[in-house]
Amino acid sequence: MMTIITGMHRSGTSMVTRMLNICGLDLGPEERLMPPTAHNAAGYWEDSAMVSVNEAVLDSLGAGWDYIPPDLAPGWEKSSRLDPFRETARRLIDSFEGKASWGWKDPRLCVTLPFWKALLPDFKVVICLRHPAAVADSLLRRSGHSTAMSLNLWLEYNRHLLQNTVATQRVVTHYDSFFSAPMEELSRLLAGLGWSVPEERMVEACGTVLANLRHSHASSGQAATLPLPKAIDELYQVLLDECGPRKTDMEQANVTLNTEMEVPHYRRTLQKQNEEMARFKEVTSGSVAKHELLIKSLGLLKQASDAGSVESGITLAEKVFGQFAEQAQLLYYYGQILAQRGDLEGAASYLTVALKYDQNLAVAHHDLAIIRLELGQADDALRHLGEAARLEPDNLIYLENFADAKLSAGDIADALKAYRGILELDGGKVDVRLKMAQAHVRLGENQRAVEICNDLIAVAPEHSGARQLLSRIA
Repeated sequence: MMTIITGMHRSGTSMVTRMLNICGLDLGPEERLMPPTAHNAAGYWEDSAMVSVNEAVLDSLGAGWDYIPPDLAPGWEKSSRLDPFRETARRLIDSFEGKASWGWKDPRLCVTLPFWKALLPDFKVVICLRHPAAVADSLLRRSGHSTAMSLNLWLEYNRHLLQNTVATQRVVTHYDSFFSAPMEELSRLLAGLGWSVPEERMVEACGTVLANLRHSHASSGQAATLPLPKAIDELYQVLLDECGPRKTDMEQANVTLNTEMEVPHYRRTLQKQNEEMARFKEVTSGSVAKHELLIKSLGLLKQASDAGSVESGITLAEKVFGQFAEQAQLLYYYGQILAQRGDLEGAASYLTVALKYDQNLAVAHHDLAIIRLELGQADDALRHLGEAARLEPDNLIYLENFADAKLSAGDIADALKAYRGILELDGGKVDVRLKMAQAHVRLGENQRAVEICNDLIAVAPEHSGARQLLSRIA
Protein backbone atom coordinates (compact mmCIF):
# COMPACT_ATOMS: atom_id res chain seq x y z
CA MET A 1 0.00 0.00 0.00
CA MET A 2 1.09 3.55 -0.67
CA THR A 3 1.79 5.85 2.31
CA ILE A 4 1.79 9.64 2.09
CA ILE A 5 3.65 11.55 4.80
CA THR A 6 2.74 15.21 4.99
CA GLY A 7 1.96 18.10 7.32
CA MET A 8 2.93 21.73 7.66
CA HIS A 9 6.59 22.56 7.02
CA ARG A 10 8.86 22.30 10.11
CA SER A 11 6.54 19.72 11.71
CA GLY A 12 8.82 16.68 11.68
CA THR A 13 7.84 15.23 8.30
CA SER A 14 11.46 14.43 7.41
CA MET A 15 12.10 12.75 10.76
CA VAL A 16 8.95 10.62 10.55
CA THR A 17 9.63 9.68 6.93
CA ARG A 18 13.13 8.47 7.77
CA MET A 19 11.75 6.37 10.63
CA LEU A 20 9.19 4.74 8.34
CA ASN A 21 11.89 4.23 5.72
CA ILE A 22 13.96 2.25 8.24
CA CYS A 23 10.81 0.30 9.11
CA GLY A 24 10.42 -0.77 5.48
CA LEU A 25 8.89 2.09 3.46
CA ASP A 26 10.36 2.34 -0.04
CA LEU A 27 10.92 6.02 -0.93
CA GLY A 28 12.09 5.44 -4.49
CA PRO A 29 15.50 5.50 -6.20
CA GLU A 30 18.22 7.06 -4.08
CA GLU A 31 19.30 9.34 -6.91
CA ARG A 32 15.84 10.96 -6.87
CA LEU A 33 15.95 11.78 -3.15
CA MET A 34 16.52 15.43 -2.37
CA PRO A 35 20.01 15.94 -0.85
CA PRO A 36 20.46 17.38 2.68
CA THR A 37 20.98 21.12 3.15
CA ALA A 38 22.06 23.36 6.00
CA HIS A 39 18.38 23.70 6.99
CA ASN A 40 17.92 19.93 7.15
CA ALA A 41 21.28 18.20 7.48
CA ALA A 42 19.64 14.86 8.35
CA GLY A 43 17.99 14.79 4.93
CA TYR A 44 14.58 15.67 3.50
CA TRP A 45 13.71 12.13 2.28
CA GLU A 46 11.66 13.66 -0.53
CA ASP A 47 11.43 12.35 -4.09
CA SER A 48 12.63 15.40 -6.03
CA ALA A 49 10.66 14.38 -9.13
CA MET A 50 7.43 14.21 -7.13
CA VAL A 51 8.20 17.54 -5.44
CA SER A 52 8.69 19.10 -8.88
CA VAL A 53 5.22 17.95 -9.89
CA ASN A 54 3.75 19.43 -6.70
CA GLU A 55 5.55 22.72 -7.31
CA ALA A 56 4.23 22.83 -10.88
CA VAL A 57 0.67 22.13 -9.68
CA LEU A 58 0.90 24.88 -7.05
CA ASP A 59 2.35 27.28 -9.60
CA SER A 60 -0.59 26.62 -11.94
CA LEU A 61 -2.89 27.63 -9.07
CA GLY A 62 -1.02 30.86 -8.46
CA ALA A 63 0.30 29.35 -5.24
CA GLY A 64 3.62 28.32 -3.72
CA TRP A 65 4.82 26.50 -0.62
CA ASP A 66 4.54 29.78 1.32
CA TYR A 67 1.31 31.10 -0.21
CA ILE A 68 -1.99 29.26 -0.57
CA PRO A 69 -4.81 31.26 -2.25
CA PRO A 70 -7.85 31.37 0.02
CA ASP A 71 -10.29 30.85 -2.86
CA LEU A 72 -9.22 27.67 -4.68
CA ALA A 73 -12.08 26.76 -6.98
CA PRO A 74 -13.86 23.45 -6.23
CA GLY A 75 -12.71 20.76 -8.63
CA TRP A 76 -9.48 22.59 -9.51
CA GLU A 77 -7.68 19.22 -9.66
CA LYS A 78 -9.69 18.22 -12.76
CA SER A 79 -8.53 21.19 -14.86
CA SER A 80 -7.10 20.30 -18.30
CA ARG A 81 -4.17 22.63 -17.70
CA LEU A 82 -2.85 20.02 -15.26
CA ASP A 83 -2.81 17.27 -17.91
CA PRO A 84 0.96 17.54 -18.63
CA PHE A 85 1.69 17.10 -14.93
CA ARG A 86 -0.67 14.12 -14.74
CA GLU A 87 1.39 12.24 -17.29
CA THR A 88 4.57 12.79 -15.28
CA ALA A 89 2.75 11.80 -12.10
CA ARG A 90 1.55 8.53 -13.65
CA ARG A 91 5.08 7.64 -14.70
CA LEU A 92 6.33 8.25 -11.16
CA ILE A 93 3.60 6.07 -9.69
CA ASP A 94 4.32 3.34 -12.23
CA SER A 95 7.97 3.31 -11.17
CA PHE A 96 6.86 1.74 -7.87
CA GLU A 97 5.03 -1.13 -9.53
CA GLY A 98 5.56 -4.36 -7.60
CA LYS A 99 6.60 -2.60 -4.38
CA ALA A 100 4.72 -3.90 -1.33
CA SER A 101 5.12 -0.76 0.75
CA TRP A 102 6.09 2.54 -0.80
CA GLY A 103 5.44 6.18 -0.25
CA TRP A 104 6.26 9.83 -0.59
CA LYS A 105 6.79 12.75 1.72
CA ASP A 106 6.14 16.38 0.89
CA PRO A 107 4.42 19.08 2.98
CA ARG A 108 2.95 20.47 -0.25
CA LEU A 109 0.77 17.35 -0.46
CA CYS A 110 -1.45 18.99 2.17
CA VAL A 111 -2.75 21.14 -0.69
CA THR A 112 -2.03 19.07 -3.81
CA LEU A 113 -3.50 15.77 -2.52
CA PRO A 114 -6.70 16.11 -4.63
CA PHE A 115 -4.53 16.07 -7.78
CA TRP A 116 -2.96 12.74 -6.75
CA LYS A 117 -6.08 11.01 -5.39
CA ALA A 118 -7.45 10.28 -8.85
CA LEU A 119 -4.15 8.65 -9.86
CA LEU A 120 -3.24 6.66 -6.77
CA PRO A 121 -4.32 3.23 -5.62
CA ASP A 122 -5.47 2.75 -2.03
CA PHE A 123 -3.30 4.81 0.31
CA LYS A 124 -2.88 5.98 3.89
CA VAL A 125 -1.90 9.49 5.00
CA VAL A 126 0.43 10.19 7.93
CA ILE A 127 -0.20 13.71 9.23
CA CYS A 128 2.74 15.20 11.12
CA LEU A 129 1.49 17.69 13.69
CA ARG A 130 3.40 20.30 15.66
CA HIS A 131 2.27 23.19 17.83
CA PRO A 132 1.48 26.10 15.46
CA ALA A 133 3.55 28.58 17.45
CA ALA A 134 6.58 26.26 17.41
CA VAL A 135 6.24 25.98 13.63
CA ALA A 136 6.10 29.78 13.37
CA ASP A 137 9.16 30.10 15.60
CA SER A 138 11.09 27.60 13.47
CA LEU A 139 10.16 29.36 10.22
CA LEU A 140 11.21 32.69 11.71
CA ARG A 141 14.62 31.26 12.53
CA ARG A 142 15.06 29.46 9.21
CA SER A 143 13.51 31.85 6.70
CA GLY A 144 12.65 35.07 8.52
CA HIS A 145 8.90 34.56 8.02
CA SER A 146 6.66 36.64 10.25
CA THR A 147 4.64 34.88 12.93
CA ALA A 148 1.36 35.99 11.35
CA MET A 149 2.35 34.63 7.95
CA SER A 150 3.53 31.29 9.38
CA LEU A 151 0.42 30.80 11.51
CA ASN A 152 -1.78 31.49 8.51
CA LEU A 153 0.19 28.94 6.48
CA TRP A 154 -0.22 26.39 9.28
CA LEU A 155 -3.98 26.97 9.19
CA GLU A 156 -4.24 26.66 5.40
CA TYR A 157 -2.07 23.54 5.15
CA ASN A 158 -3.94 21.67 7.86
CA ARG A 159 -7.38 22.91 6.81
CA HIS A 160 -6.84 21.59 3.28
CA LEU A 161 -5.41 18.34 4.63
CA LEU A 162 -8.43 17.61 6.80
CA GLN A 163 -10.78 18.46 3.94
CA ASN A 164 -8.94 16.10 1.60
CA THR A 165 -8.81 13.05 3.90
CA VAL A 166 -11.18 11.02 6.05
CA ALA A 167 -10.46 9.83 9.58
CA THR A 168 -10.14 6.16 8.59
CA GLN A 169 -7.56 7.08 5.96
CA ARG A 170 -5.18 9.07 8.14
CA VAL A 171 -2.94 8.67 11.18
CA VAL A 172 -1.99 11.84 13.08
CA THR A 173 1.31 11.85 14.96
CA HIS A 174 2.68 14.67 17.11
CA TYR A 175 6.26 15.90 16.73
CA ASP A 176 6.84 16.18 20.48
CA SER A 177 5.71 12.62 21.16
CA PHE A 178 8.84 11.24 19.50
CA PHE A 179 11.04 13.07 21.98
CA SER A 180 9.16 12.00 25.11
CA ALA A 181 8.20 8.40 24.19
CA PRO A 182 9.56 7.47 20.75
CA MET A 183 9.00 3.69 20.92
CA GLU A 184 5.44 4.19 22.16
CA GLU A 185 4.59 6.73 19.47
CA LEU A 186 6.23 4.74 16.69
CA SER A 187 4.30 1.63 17.79
CA ARG A 188 1.05 3.61 17.67
CA LEU A 189 1.89 4.99 14.22
CA LEU A 190 2.80 1.57 12.81
CA ALA A 191 -0.38 0.05 14.24
CA GLY A 192 -2.41 2.78 12.55
CA LEU A 193 -0.77 1.90 9.25
CA GLY A 194 -1.34 -1.81 9.81
CA TRP A 195 2.38 -2.63 9.75
CA SER A 196 4.21 -5.37 11.63
CA VAL A 197 7.85 -4.39 12.13
CA PRO A 198 10.63 -6.28 13.97
CA GLU A 199 11.60 -4.69 17.27
CA GLU A 200 15.22 -4.19 16.25
CA ARG A 201 14.07 -2.11 13.26
CA MET A 202 11.94 0.04 15.54
CA VAL A 203 14.90 0.60 17.87
CA GLU A 204 17.04 1.62 14.91
CA ALA A 205 14.33 4.02 13.73
CA CYS A 206 13.99 5.58 17.17
CA GLY A 207 17.73 6.16 17.21
CA THR A 208 17.26 8.67 14.40
CA VAL A 209 14.94 10.70 16.64
CA LEU A 210 17.75 11.54 19.01
CA ALA A 211 19.93 12.55 16.05
CA ASN A 212 17.14 14.81 14.77
CA LEU A 213 17.10 16.80 18.01
CA ARG A 214 20.00 18.85 16.70
CA HIS A 215 18.21 19.95 13.54
CA SER A 216 15.48 22.03 15.13
CA HIS A 217 15.94 25.06 17.33
CA ALA A 218 12.29 25.93 17.92
CA SER A 219 11.70 27.30 21.41
CA SER A 220 9.05 24.92 22.71
CA GLY A 221 8.55 26.50 26.09
CA GLN A 222 8.25 30.06 24.78
CA ALA A 223 6.27 29.08 21.70
CA ALA A 224 3.63 27.20 23.65
CA THR A 225 2.75 30.30 25.69
CA LEU A 226 1.89 32.32 22.57
CA PRO A 227 -1.90 32.87 22.36
CA LEU A 228 -3.32 31.34 19.21
CA PRO A 229 -6.09 32.82 17.05
CA LYS A 230 -9.37 31.02 17.67
CA ALA A 231 -9.57 29.29 14.26
CA ILE A 232 -6.02 27.94 14.58
CA ASP A 233 -6.49 26.80 18.17
CA GLU A 234 -9.73 24.99 17.31
CA LEU A 235 -8.18 23.19 14.34
CA TYR A 236 -5.14 22.25 16.43
CA GLN A 237 -7.41 20.74 19.09
CA VAL A 238 -9.24 18.71 16.44
CA LEU A 239 -5.93 17.26 15.26
CA LEU A 240 -4.73 16.69 18.83
CA ASP A 241 -7.78 14.56 19.48
CA GLU A 242 -6.51 12.15 16.81
CA CYS A 243 -3.05 11.94 18.39
CA GLY A 244 -4.19 9.71 21.25
CA PRO A 245 -4.87 10.46 24.90
CA ARG A 246 -1.32 11.16 26.05
CA LYS A 247 -0.35 14.81 26.37
CA THR A 248 2.71 15.94 24.48
CA ASP A 249 5.60 17.82 26.00
CA MET A 250 4.42 20.88 24.10
CA GLU A 251 1.06 20.91 25.85
CA GLN A 252 2.71 20.36 29.21
CA ALA A 253 4.98 23.31 28.47
CA ASN A 254 1.93 25.59 28.67
CA VAL A 255 2.11 25.22 32.45
CA THR A 256 4.33 27.89 33.96
CA LEU A 257 6.75 26.27 36.38
CA ASN A 258 6.85 27.61 39.93
CA THR A 259 10.30 26.62 41.16
CA GLU A 260 9.47 26.66 44.87
CA MET A 261 6.46 24.37 44.31
CA GLU A 262 8.01 22.14 41.65
CA VAL A 263 11.37 21.31 43.25
CA PRO A 264 9.96 19.04 46.04
CA HIS A 265 7.86 17.23 43.44
CA TYR A 266 10.93 17.01 41.23
CA ARG A 267 12.96 15.43 44.05
CA ARG A 268 10.29 12.81 44.63
CA THR A 269 10.22 12.16 40.89
CA LEU A 270 14.01 11.90 40.88
CA GLN A 271 13.91 9.15 43.50
CA LYS A 272 11.10 7.32 41.71
CA GLN A 273 12.78 7.47 38.31
CA ASN A 274 16.16 6.50 39.74
CA GLU A 275 14.57 3.40 41.27
CA GLU A 276 12.76 2.67 38.02
CA MET A 277 15.97 2.97 36.02
CA ALA A 278 17.81 0.66 38.41
CA ARG A 279 15.03 -1.91 38.12
CA PHE A 280 14.95 -1.52 34.36
CA LYS A 281 18.69 -2.06 34.08
CA GLU A 282 18.52 -5.11 36.34
CA VAL A 283 15.71 -6.98 34.61
CA THR A 284 16.30 -6.07 30.97
CA SER A 285 19.17 -6.14 28.55
CA GLY A 286 19.96 -5.44 24.90
CA SER A 287 19.49 -2.49 22.60
CA VAL A 288 15.85 -1.86 23.55
CA ALA A 289 16.75 -1.60 27.22
CA LYS A 290 19.63 0.72 26.47
CA HIS A 291 17.44 2.98 24.33
CA GLU A 292 14.65 3.15 26.90
CA LEU A 293 17.21 3.89 29.61
CA LEU A 294 18.45 6.84 27.58
CA ILE A 295 14.92 8.13 27.14
CA LYS A 296 14.12 7.87 30.86
CA SER A 297 17.40 9.61 31.67
CA LEU A 298 16.58 12.42 29.28
CA GLY A 299 13.25 12.91 31.02
CA LEU A 300 15.03 13.26 34.33
CA LEU A 301 17.50 15.76 32.89
CA LYS A 302 14.61 17.79 31.49
CA GLN A 303 13.03 18.03 34.94
CA ALA A 304 16.37 19.09 36.41
CA SER A 305 16.69 21.93 33.96
CA ASP A 306 13.05 23.00 34.29
CA ALA A 307 13.19 23.00 38.08
CA GLY A 308 16.50 24.80 38.38
CA SER A 309 19.15 25.88 35.93
CA VAL A 310 21.46 24.54 33.31
CA GLU A 311 24.28 24.39 35.85
CA SER A 312 22.25 22.35 38.36
CA GLY A 313 21.18 20.03 35.56
CA ILE A 314 24.80 19.39 34.62
CA THR A 315 25.74 18.76 38.24
CA LEU A 316 22.84 16.36 38.65
CA ALA A 317 23.76 14.51 35.48
CA GLU A 318 27.34 14.10 36.66
CA LYS A 319 26.21 12.67 39.99
CA VAL A 320 23.29 10.51 38.94
CA PHE A 321 24.50 9.19 35.60
CA GLY A 322 28.18 8.76 36.38
CA GLN A 323 27.60 5.02 36.61
CA PHE A 324 26.49 4.78 32.99
CA ALA A 325 28.81 4.58 30.02
CA GLU A 326 26.34 6.76 28.11
CA GLN A 327 26.98 9.83 30.30
CA ALA A 328 28.52 11.89 27.48
CA GLN A 329 25.68 10.82 25.21
CA LEU A 330 23.09 11.87 27.78
CA LEU A 331 24.64 15.28 28.16
CA TYR A 332 24.87 15.58 24.39
CA TYR A 333 21.25 14.61 23.85
CA TYR A 334 19.98 17.01 26.45
CA GLY A 335 22.10 19.76 24.96
CA GLN A 336 20.13 19.19 21.78
CA ILE A 337 16.85 19.45 23.67
CA LEU A 338 17.94 22.85 24.99
CA ALA A 339 18.94 23.90 21.47
CA GLN A 340 15.50 22.82 20.26
CA ARG A 341 13.95 25.04 22.92
CA GLY A 342 16.06 28.01 21.81
CA ASP A 343 18.50 28.04 24.74
CA LEU A 344 21.69 28.03 22.69
CA GLU A 345 23.93 29.13 25.57
CA GLY A 346 22.58 26.31 27.72
CA ALA A 347 22.97 23.84 24.86
CA ALA A 348 26.60 24.92 24.40
CA SER A 349 27.23 24.33 28.12
CA TYR A 350 25.89 20.77 27.98
CA LEU A 351 27.81 19.93 24.81
CA THR A 352 31.02 21.33 26.29
CA VAL A 353 30.66 19.11 29.36
CA ALA A 354 29.79 16.13 27.15
CA LEU A 355 33.11 16.63 25.37
CA LYS A 356 34.88 16.73 28.72
CA TYR A 357 33.78 13.13 29.22
CA ASP A 358 34.31 12.01 25.64
CA GLN A 359 36.61 14.15 23.51
CA ASN A 360 36.06 11.80 20.57
CA LEU A 361 32.29 12.37 20.33
CA ALA A 362 32.34 13.79 16.81
CA VAL A 363 28.65 14.68 16.70
CA ALA A 364 29.04 16.83 19.83
CA HIS A 365 31.96 18.71 18.25
CA HIS A 366 29.92 19.25 15.10
CA ASP A 367 26.74 20.44 16.80
CA LEU A 368 28.62 22.64 19.26
CA ALA A 369 30.26 24.24 16.23
CA ILE A 370 26.88 24.95 14.63
CA ILE A 371 25.67 26.57 17.85
CA ARG A 372 28.89 28.60 18.14
CA LEU A 373 28.31 29.88 14.61
CA GLU A 374 24.80 31.00 15.55
CA LEU A 375 26.26 32.74 18.61
CA GLY A 376 28.82 34.53 16.42
CA GLN A 377 31.82 32.60 17.78
CA ALA A 378 33.36 31.67 14.44
CA ASP A 379 36.88 30.76 15.62
CA ASP A 380 35.65 28.27 18.21
CA ALA A 381 33.15 26.89 15.70
CA LEU A 382 35.89 26.29 13.15
CA ARG A 383 37.99 24.45 15.74
CA HIS A 384 35.15 22.08 16.62
CA LEU A 385 34.22 21.53 12.96
CA GLY A 386 37.84 20.56 12.33
CA GLU A 387 37.70 18.05 15.19
CA ALA A 388 34.44 16.54 13.91
CA ALA A 389 35.92 16.14 10.42
CA ARG A 390 39.12 14.64 11.85
CA LEU A 391 37.22 12.11 13.98
CA GLU A 392 34.86 11.06 11.18
CA PRO A 393 36.73 11.71 7.92
CA ASP A 394 34.06 9.90 5.88
CA ASN A 395 31.15 12.00 7.17
CA LEU A 396 30.21 14.19 4.23
CA ILE A 397 28.07 16.55 6.32
CA TYR A 398 30.92 17.28 8.73
CA LEU A 399 33.41 17.68 5.90
CA GLU A 400 31.22 20.05 3.91
CA ASN A 401 30.35 22.21 6.92
CA PHE A 402 34.07 22.40 7.77
CA ALA A 403 34.94 23.37 4.19
CA ASP A 404 32.16 25.98 4.11
CA ALA A 405 33.40 27.48 7.39
CA LYS A 406 36.93 27.64 6.02
CA LEU A 407 35.65 29.41 2.91
CA SER A 408 33.68 31.90 5.02
CA ALA A 409 36.78 32.56 7.13
CA GLY A 410 38.82 33.33 4.01
CA ASP A 411 40.98 30.19 4.25
CA ILE A 412 40.32 29.45 0.59
CA ALA A 413 43.19 27.06 0.00
CA ASP A 414 42.13 24.92 2.97
CA ALA A 415 38.51 25.08 1.81
CA LEU A 416 39.44 23.86 -1.68
CA LYS A 417 41.47 21.02 -0.17
CA ALA A 418 38.47 19.98 1.93
CA TYR A 419 36.08 20.21 -1.04
CA ARG A 420 38.41 18.00 -3.11
CA GLY A 421 38.38 15.46 -0.27
CA ILE A 422 34.58 15.41 -0.36
CA LEU A 423 34.54 14.78 -4.11
CA GLU A 424 36.97 11.89 -3.64
CA LEU A 425 34.34 10.31 -1.39
CA ASP A 426 31.33 11.29 -3.50
CA GLY A 427 32.02 12.67 -6.96
CA GLY A 428 28.34 13.31 -7.57
CA LYS A 429 28.00 16.25 -5.18
CA VAL A 430 27.40 18.98 -7.75
CA ASP A 431 26.91 21.74 -5.16
CA VAL A 432 30.43 21.11 -3.85
CA ARG A 433 31.76 21.62 -7.38
CA LEU A 434 29.94 24.94 -7.55
CA LYS A 435 31.46 26.01 -4.22
CA MET A 436 34.90 25.14 -5.60
CA ALA A 437 34.23 27.36 -8.62
CA GLN A 438 33.20 30.20 -6.30
CA ALA A 439 36.39 29.70 -4.28
CA HIS A 440 38.53 29.95 -7.43
CA VAL A 441 36.75 33.20 -8.32
CA ARG A 442 37.70 34.58 -4.92
CA LEU A 443 41.32 33.66 -5.69
CA GLY A 444 41.06 35.48 -9.01
CA GLU A 445 41.30 32.20 -10.93
CA ASN A 446 38.31 32.83 -13.17
CA GLN A 447 39.45 30.48 -15.93
CA ARG A 448 39.54 27.55 -13.52
CA ALA A 449 36.09 28.55 -12.26
CA VAL A 450 34.77 28.56 -15.85
CA GLU A 451 36.17 25.06 -16.43
CA ILE A 452 34.49 23.73 -13.31
CA CYS A 453 31.15 25.35 -14.23
CA ASN A 454 31.26 23.92 -17.74
CA ASP A 455 32.03 20.45 -16.39
CA LEU A 456 29.18 20.86 -13.93
CA ILE A 457 26.69 21.88 -16.62
CA ALA A 458 27.76 18.90 -18.71
CA VAL A 459 26.65 16.47 -15.98
CA ALA A 460 23.79 18.58 -14.57
CA PRO A 461 22.37 20.76 -17.38
CA GLU A 462 19.56 22.04 -15.15
CA HIS A 463 21.97 23.49 -12.56
CA SER A 464 21.10 27.19 -12.55
CA GLY A 465 23.81 28.13 -10.03
CA ALA A 466 26.61 27.19 -12.42
CA ARG A 467 25.02 29.16 -15.26
CA GLN A 468 24.55 32.21 -13.04
CA LEU A 469 28.19 32.09 -11.94
CA LEU A 470 29.33 31.81 -15.55
CA SER A 471 27.29 34.85 -16.55
CA ARG A 472 28.68 36.79 -13.62
CA ILE A 473 32.35 36.16 -14.43
CA ALA A 474 32.03 36.23 -18.24
